[in-house]
Amino acid sequence: MSEIKGTATLRGVTAEVCPGGALSGLTLSQHAVDQGAAALAATVVEAIAVATAQANQRTKHALHSALAGLDPAALGLAQSASLTEQAEATVPDTWRAQ
Repeated sequence: MSEIKGTATLRGVTAEVCPGGALSGLTLSQHAVDQGAAALAATVVEAIAVATAQANQRTKHALHSALAGLDPAALGLAQSASLTEQAEATVPDTWRAQ
C-alpha cells in the first residue's frame, strides 16, 4: 500500500498531512498571503483540518479489519461528522470494506 496522506486546498492554501494531522507540506499562493495575517492563519488551520479528516478517513478504511472493536479516537483518527462526510468522498472505492 502506498503512503496515506490527506491534501486540501482552500483559498490559495494547500496543506498536506499524514494521518493524525502531522503537517508534511504547506504551499501558500500570493493570493493567500495577500489576505492578511488573520485570514491566512484561519485558512491554514481550516485546510489542515480538512486534510487531516481526509487522511484519517483513508487510514480507517485501509485498516478496517485491524481496527475492528477499537475506538478510532483513541488512535488520533477522529474528526467532526461534517469533515468525515467530506473526507469520505475522497476515499478510493478499492479501500472500502466489501
